[in-house]
Amino acid sequence: YGSIVTLMYRRTHRDLVDRMTAGLRAERSEADAARERAFLRSLLGSSPTAIATLDRNGGVLEVNPAFERLFGYRNDEMTGQSINDFIVPPEEQAEAHRIEDLVSKDGSIVTEQQRQRKDGRRVTVRISAARAVKGDGAMFVLYDDVTTIKLTEVRLKQAETKYRSLVETASALVWQVDREGRWTFVNATGWRIYGLPPEAMLGNPFSNQVRPDH
Repeated sequence: YGSIVTLMYRRTHRDLVDRMTAGLRAERSEADAARERAFLRSLLGSSPTAIATLDRNGGVLEVNPAFERLFGYRNDEMTGQSINDFIVPPEEQAEAHRIEDLVSKDGSIVTEQQRQRKDGRRVTVRISAARAVKGDGAMFVLYDDVTTIKLTEVRLKQAETKYRSLVETASALVWQVDREGRWTFVNATGWRIYGLPPEAMLGNPFSNQVRPDH
């Protein structure tokens, strides 16, 4: 499931980045360029994804409303200044510069990093960055807040660990078989009852251990 979600995510964001860089890749008349810029501005303004447009040195050209909502900074506060000075925690500065270098070299990158809001709170974001192939080297960076997703994953893992601990230490037999009647799970009590360690039973027919009269 995770790989499918990741694939869908990358395809969706690749399409969005491709549309945003289209105006800088092609040579058009001034009228066409004006229409493309208007379209790009509309796309940035209506996107639910936080997007920053940067110059070749990482300076902010523009951030969209979703970016302002996510990080708490206004567009006019950031324009002309390095984005790293606003949203990158001190200990993440070196990694942020490394990511910029990778985008300059490879053209794009998708990664998950910690970033910081104006109020000091940290957020885990999935970053999709791409540099225009032609033009003035502008870079588009998309930020998706995955903090809640990560927190949910941690809680699910903790719940799973707690449940497994309860099952493994239960005095009653806890077991599971598949449709073919093969053991898929047996807790430690199965060892006491059947005289075999659980791992020796897994994948074998449960009828090997359970008496017919049971």
